[in-house]
Amino acid sequence: MPGNHTFTLLRIALIVSMTFTASCAAPKRASVTAGPEKNRTSANARMVVQLTHANHVSAMDVSADGHFIVSAGWDKTVRLWNIKTGHENAVTSVAFCHDGHTVVTGSQDATARIWNALQGTQYGNAISHTNGVTVVDTSGEETVFFTAAGEIPQAWSLDLSSGIAQHLLNFEGNSDWVSAVDFSPDGKRLLIGTWDDTARLWDAGSGAQLQRLQGHTGDVRGVTFSPDGQWIVTAARDGTARIWQTANGLEFHRLTGHKGGIRPVVFSADGRWIVTGGDDGTARVWDRQAAFSQVSLLGPHEDRVSSVAFSPDGRRVVTASKNMVRLWDVATQRIIRAFNGHTRLVNTVTFSPDGRRILSAGWDQIIRLWDARSGTELLNFEGHTNGIHSAVFSRDGSYVATGSEDKTICLWDPDSGKQLRCFTGHTSAVIQVAFSPDNRFLLSASADQTARLWDTATGEELCQLISFRDGGWAVVDKKGRFDASNGGDVEGLHWVVGLEAIALSQLKERYYEPGLLAKKMGYNREPLRNVVSFVAPGLFPDVITKPLDPRDPKLQITLVNRGGGIGRAIILLNGKEIISDARGGTVDPSAEQAELPPIPLAGHPYLLAGQKNVIEVRAYNAEGFLSSRGVTIAYLEPGTAEEEKPVLWAIVAGVSDYAGNAIDLRYAAKDAEDMAHALEIGGTRLFGADHVRLTLLITSDKPGQDAPTRERLQSAFEAAAQARATDLLLVYLAGHGVTYGGQDGDFYYLTPDAGSGNIDDPAIRASVAISSMELTEMIRKVPALKQILILDTCASGRVVERLTEKRDIASSQVRALERMKDRTGLYVLAGAAADAVSYEAGRYGQGLLTWSLLFGMRGAALREFQFVYVDAADFPDAYSLAGRYWVKGNLVNVMVMLFKEDIQKASIAVSGDITRLNRLAADIIDEVGRTLATLPG
Repeated sequence: MPGNHTFTLLRIALIVSMTFTASCAAPKRASVTAGPEKNRTSANARMVVQLTHANHVSAMDVSADGHFIVSAGWDKTVRLWNIKTGHENAVTSVAFCHDGHTVVTGSQDATARIWNALQGTQYGNAISHTNGVTVVDTSGEETVFFTAAGEIPQAWSLDLSSGIAQHLLNFEGNSDWVSAVDFSPDGKRLLIGTWDDTARLWDAGSGAQLQRLQGHTGDVRGVTFSPDGQWIVTAARDGTARIWQTANGLEFHRLTGHKGGIRPVVFSADGRWIVTGGDDGTARVWDRQAAFSQVSLLGPHEDRVSSVAFSPDGRRVVTASKNMVRLWDVATQRIIRAFNGHTRLVNTVTFSPDGRRILSAGWDQIIRLWDARSGTELLNFEGHTNGIHSAVFSRDGSYVATGSEDKTICLWDPDSGKQLRCFTGHTSAVIQVAFSPDNRFLLSASADQTARLWDTATGEELCQLISFRDGGWAVVDKKGRFDASNGGDVEGLHWVVGLEAIALSQLKERYYEPGLLAKKMGYNREPLRNVVSFVAPGLFPDVITKPLDPRDPKLQITLVNRGGGIGRAIILLNGKEIISDARGGTVDPSAEQAELPPIPLAGHPYLLAGQKNVIEVRAYNAEGFLSSRGVTIAYLEPGTAEEEKPVLWAIVAGVSDYAGNAIDLRYAAKDAEDMAHALEIGGTRLFGADHVRLTLLITSDKPGQDAPTRERLQSAFEAAAQARATDLLLVYLAGHGVTYGGQDGDFYYLTPDAGSGNIDDPAIRASVAISSMELTEMIRKVPALKQILILDTCASGRVVERLTEKRDIASSQVRALERMKDRTGLYVLAGAAADAVSYEAGRYGQGLLTWSLLFGMRGAALREFQFVYVDAADFPDAYSLAGRYWVKGNLVNVMVMLFKEDIQKASIAVSGDITRLNRLAADIIDEVGRTLATLPG
């Protein structure tokens, strides 16, 4: 029998109806063989398990179910073997749980299984995944384990008593490898390409992600700005390079021709030419002035072209393929010279800014500097411990930066080859690096799914830039400060403390830093919050609630200290805060646990009769900065759901005339009056005139018109407290808004009694301004669950100068508004103008935010002969347009291509006069309409 040995056979046990036979022989190994159920013979048996003793095996037997073998040997041991894993495909990963007796296995059969190692039995059923499980890992503290199948890691909790694995959470939303980076020529934009088929454009001035360039159907491997910054080019595995308009993120043109994926893409210094390198072994040069047509083919190379670069004059191109570096003449498409010396794949080549030297590096871990004219190797730099992916000159040629598979970035002196410093922090390979135009910053792309910004002079990591597949983004620094889309509430990014995954939103109280990227790069002069590094923080308490009794619903809560103490407990009902601290002031923050006073819910105005209501409890640690995710309880309120139309409660205020003339405005009162008129018309149409409750408070000379004093605003909110939970509340405030109290200060709306923006005196603040904290309390008392706050406010000039040098909303104001939103469930819409000049646009006769809102509310964009931009990507059956144009004198020739699901369906040629572009645009639209009418479907 194959696999048996020639020593004396001591025993064979054949199990009827099983496919296994077991044999033992004098050597130290026993073997298990398998064959078909019928006609089992030695010719068709195969060994499936080999079992090893330390000495000769003397005896063995197989269990009746075929799962176990017992063997005995001369090594004085009897061993029990489990020969059946239960998996139906390759087992890819295995890990012990913390108890040392439980094993988790993952397999390509798309399951994970949990085993009792002592008994050799499986706990419960297999855990199914949608893809093969590639990794399993376990926690060192509890019976928690993690699986990865495809791109979504998951966390599970195992109950050993029942054998049931309970799903805890998915780590979704994270992007993929960050593969390419570039700075705009002015240094105010950052461009990042990823393997999730997109590129992201970031604005250093605001610190936010501006555009998500999507359309590629393969990994984005190369990104670049044009020298004037007006264009972006991305190159991808889908075989296209796409040209985008920087201003709006719209695709303008596609470069096609490569017979495989495209890797590098570079503009010439004058912006006329683009060179791409492809997996097809060619480099191609495209002429921007000739409708981006291909004008030169450089190749073939032995293998894919891994890197390309233009000489400063645009007449030569250097390419890398396999271990070769070649210099080409673009006009003749011939090789000028080859640079020999690398022993392995070259990943990166570039020219020095003066064009006299060429830099190359690759998997042989050596950076080589060549004389471009002679091909002589001038220097080589060594220091990386693994292959090098990227090597670039600074724009003035004074530095070289390299990124490596060894997870580091190194800075070099190109004249001496001396390593100046090393940048560490990435947890996986560094794929590309780029200098800012002024050399102050380095931007790196890594397989750890982050782009990171570094201080060139010190090597300090300033922040990480993270993008998500759903379009969200986050900026995080090492101390834990963060800025993120959606006011800091992003899914998919967590800090991990022990076994606790902590979402960014749980850290907003202390670590939310609006404009973090802009502050790190010096475009926002506001100081960063002084915070303690987020290292081993005290965790928030566990929240335990008892089931609600529908006859007398009372919320009963127990808080269990987890080491961070017991802080305040916030209660929200249907997304709106009803209690800011349920502890009642009697709880010892250091207690092991605390039973909170019962909270009666019966008859609460926020409850929706006959509908599911959601109660949420958020508990904080004793320091008050780290909150739990929130424990939610669903409660069905007895009764019948109301069918009556909701009532619109609107409180509209505008101040133009302040005490004195120093801070008077022109349009704020008019804005409020116009907004009130629009709301009255719209509300009447939607709900009926008897379902609109509108209070207008403005500074005006009209008889009987009340001004928005503190007292009258408070009275308006008290009247709105009659609202039902099903009603709507809209609050509109126009005028001056200022922030006071430093980085964690509050936002204040100035009433007509204010004579300046100086509210340092607490008595003055209490008499001439309303804080966002006060607004929050007033809004909380209004039961309406659908609420919006519109702030068309500007900060007075001197206050702005004190708070920020940039004309933008101060971070403290953003934080104040976010606190209001989180506590009340408000939708907040705020104008970003920071002074009266930018706030009040004489061209429109109104504040910009109000003008924009009224313009949309009037339906202006829907009137005849006006257009609304609609993204065809949002509609699967829609057609999209792409085109090119040529200008010769006054004649403009336009070629338009119609695409449906990235497949070209038709092309249209239209000509017109450059002095009558509106007419030309109308002709294009007419021709597109006629062409669409002829297409099927």
